[in-house]
Amino acid sequence: MLPSQPIRLVAIDLDDTLLNKQKQISVRNRNALQRAKDQGVVVTLVTGRMYASALPYARSLQLDLPIVTYQGGLIRKSISQETLFESILDRNLTWEICRILEQFPGDLSLTIDDEFYADSENETAKRYRELHHVKVHIIGCLSDWLQGQNAPNIYKIIYTDMPERILQVMEALRPYANRANLTRSYPAFLEIGPRGIHKGFAIHWLAQYFNIPEAAILVMGDGGNDIDMFEAAGFSVCMGDGQPEARAAASYVGKPCEEDGVADALERFVLREE
Repeated sequence: MLPSQPIRLVAIDLDDTLLNKQKQISVRNRNALQRAKDQGVVVTLVTGRMYASALPYARSLQLDLPIVTYQGGLIRKSISQETLFESILDRNLTWEICRILEQFPGDLSLTIDDEFYADSENETAKRYRELHHVKVHIIGCLSDWLQGQNAPNIYKIIYTDMPERILQVMEALRPYANRANLTRSYPAFLEIGPRGIHKGFAIHWLAQYFNIPEAAILVMGDGGNDIDMFEAAGFSVCMGDGQPEARAAASYVGKPCEEDGVADALERFVLREE
């Protein structure tokens, strides 16, 4: 299967797609992205990460473009840092959902004003501090803390737990499915954001912003939160070691992340012979 028309925009997930297990961009991936840019292809990032966490990678690739963070909740340029789109969770809704999540034993956290707020010094907080290099606040009971706040810019609720308990949590949150977007990005990782905000929304937004038809957009990812953008774009590539449901939804299943799956896909479907 091939794209139906020449690709003019490439949107790439970060973790386990562009980034290897060491959270680095390989030389081959970096070179392929530069070649695509040199040939006039728009290259950008679409990630569930916080903006502060995605920004160093965008700048290392010299992408002075809108980068999509928080699954689409914040779209901001990487050099000028101009905010182009923003969607936040209602504080009262966040409080209600936190009250439910606090009945379960997993790790609960919020991303507010591009900083990380955790209920305890847990593994999730440690990972965001050490791997994502963002500012982490240890708050205690988040629902109690929220009651004393005015209206913070809440981009996302994060709940991490054993995969089997994530399913129980999603069932408990079913009544909120029409008020918030629930995304199980990884088996043990649940993200809750504003209703209608997901990576598929972001692809529609990018298409309009750049005036590029969605049929000319190629996206790459590996996880459950990438399926929405697989469905929105003209052509989608899942890393060979991606989650089964993501592989099933993609136009093409490529090489694993650790084998430079991004570069391989660019060479197959985007780059012209020079």
